Amino acid sequence: MERNRLTFKLKRELTRSAPDLWDGIAAGVAALVAETLLRELDAVPSADGKLFAELKDASMTEAFKRNRGA
Repeated sequence: MERNRLTFKLKRELTRSAPDLWDGIAAGVAALVAETLLRELDAVPSADGKLFAELKDASMTEAFKRNRGA
């Protein structure tokens, strides 16, 4: 929670003091996040990870729908 509060405080301060720089900062952060996610998705998802759980839930929901309609 503290991390989020500090992040928003930093964003507010940067936006106020250097509004012309914020778009570049946001784009740089977005690129880093996208790069990290793509690197993680390049491998088989960890069974302990959120992505694996979401994929499993989605496939179970689809299987339930198919079986229910049969």
